[in-house]
Amino acid sequence: MGVARKSNPGTKPGPRFDYSRLEVMLLGSDHLTRQRSGGNSRMKDTQVMPAVVAAACNTHQSQVHRWKKEGLTFYAADKAAIAIGKHPSVIWPEWESAGIDFYGN
Repeated sequence: MGVARKSNPGTKPGPRFDYSRLEVMLLGSDHLTRQRSGGNSRMKDTQVMPAVVAAACNTHQSQVHRWKKEGLTFYAADKAAIAIGKHPSVIWPEWESAGIDFYGN
């Protein structure tokens, strides 16, 4: 999916990044392993629960639900990636060019 532009006039302008790529990155991380060993044995292997994503990215579950629905803004993608120890361009290869396009640099 990659970068998509949001057309809803009430949202922040700029590029949006695909939430599912963040989930894929978390599926292979120790954040998910720690949560599973904490007693959540019913977790699906194909989907990361919003609570796990929220904890890993230092945000609230409602924000994770918003990311699922609308995608991540440029700043949210940066913050989420750094929180899990990655550079945003590792999760979203188009991240750097999207920032240049958005800010006109």
